[in-house]
Amino acid sequence: RANPRIAAAYGLHWYRQTLGGFLVIGSVAYLLLLLVQLPARREADRIYDRVLQVGELGLHYVQFTADMLNPALPDEIVSNQIAKVKDSARRHGVRIEHTFTGAFTRVNHLAHPDPSIRDYWVSWFLRFADMSAKLGATSMGSHFAIYSTRDLNDARRREAIFKEAVAGWHKIAEHAKKTGLQ
Repeated sequence: RANPRIAAAYGLHWYRQTLGGFLVIGSVAYLLLLLVQLPARREADRIYDRVLQVGELGLHYVQFTADMLNPALPDEIVSNQIAKVKDSARRHGVRIEHTFTGAFTRVNHLAHPDPSIRDYWVSWFLRFADMSAKLGATSMGSHFAIYSTRDLNDARRREAIFKEAVAGWHKIAEHAKKTGLQ
C-alpha cells in the first residue's frame, strides 16, 4: 500500500521537474527564434512600416510597446532599431507619444521575490526610459509590480517589497525626468 505523503511528494517533484523542463525548452526555442530573426533587418523595417502605417487611417499618435523593441538588447541593436522606427514614423506622419511595457514584460518586475532580479528590472526600466526619450515619447508606463503568492500572503514581506518597489520607481522617475520625459 502506497504512502499518500510519499506519493504526493513524488508527484510534486515530478511536476516541478517537468515544468522546469518545459521552461528550459521554451526559453531555448524563444532564443533560437530571436537569433533567427535578428539578421532579418529588412523584414523588421517592413514590420515597422506596416505598424506605423496607421497614419494612413488618420491615427497620428501611438503608444510604442517594449514588445516591439526590448531595451535589454545590445546598445547597437537598440540604436539601429530606434533610428528605423523614427524614420518609419516620420515617413508615415506618426508621433510616438508614449511608451509602455508589453505582454512579454508581464512579470514581477520590482516586486520579484529575489532582490537581484528586482535590481535588474530597475536597470531595465532606466534603459527603457532612455529608449523612450530617444523615440521622442513624452512619457513611459508599466504596471506597478506583481507579487508572488507567497509575498502577497505575508504582510511583512508584502510591505517590505512594496517599499522597495516604490523606491525603485522613484529612481526610475528621477532618471526618466533627466532624459526629458514628463
